[in-house]
Amino acid sequence: MGREIQSEGDCLADVTSWLEQDGARIESTYREASEQAEAPSAFADLWPQADCSTTQVAGLNATELCAYQTALLKWFKLRVVERHQSNRNR
Repeated sequence: MGREIQSEGDCLADVTSWLEQDGARIESTYREASEQAEAPSAFADLWPQADCSTTQVAGLNATELCAYQTALLKWFKLRVVERHQSNRNR
C-alpha cells in the first residue's frame, strides 16, 4: 500500500486482492475455516447483508464495490475462525 495509487478504483482493487489472498492463506492453514465461514448461520448477525449493487461511492462502480464487500465479508469470517483456532492451539 506504500506505492502511489492512481485512483480510488485501483486502491480498492488492491485491497480486494489482498483480502482474497489472505483469505486463501487462512483456508490453506485451517481447512475447516472455509466450511465454517460458508455455513448459513455463521456470524449472520455480525455483518449487514446489504445489496452492494445499490451502494454508490463517487469514482467507483458497483462491480468494484461488490467485489470488495464480498472479499471483506469472507475475509472477516475467515479471520474470526483463524483467531478462534489459533487460540485453541495455544
